Amino acid sequence: MKKFFIILLSPLFLSCSAPNTNEIKSGTKFQIQYIKDFYPKPKIGMKYVYLSSEKKGLAQVLNRLEYTVSEINSNNIKLKSLVNSKDEKIIDLDLNNPPLLPKTDYLYEGKEFLTVVAGSYPTTRFSYLINNDRYDLWISTDVGIIKYLERKSSGDVILTELNEFRF
Repeated sequence: MKKFFIILLSPLFLSCSAPNTNEIKSGTKFQIQYIKDFYPKPKIGMKYVYLSSEKKGLAQVLNRLEYTVSEINSNNIKLKSLVNSKDEKIIDLDLNNPPLLPKTDYLYEGKEFLTVVAGSYPTTRFSYLINNDRYDLWISTDVGIIKYLERKSSGDVILTELNEFRF
């Protein structure tokens, strides 16, 4: 769960203008800075709600993950975090030193149009590998991550999709 938070929200606050993917070939490698450029500039009240399904062996765990920007002060942002509408936490993010994202190559997989509970979005899909685990991100310009799929070498799978986005 913590890993997803880092992947989801770390680039949220380091946004620039959205990259142009029209001329990119499938399999092209990118560093994390390119991924960060898809995210909108944060605003107070910005809210992401995700539904996450984690399959471990025969067990399945469902979670509702909610993140709301509650305060912006120069280089610091406060997020209200809820898991399953409880366990409220306030997370302080320093824009100069955001949580680390995986330092690896991100492979461009192509463009896809996705429909999730929050709506329908044109997305750009990226993947990366860490320790034989595969991660796929579907990112939409000016929203961020729409879908996240984590496939562990153990066979465990985590699927997380955007349920609500308020900007």
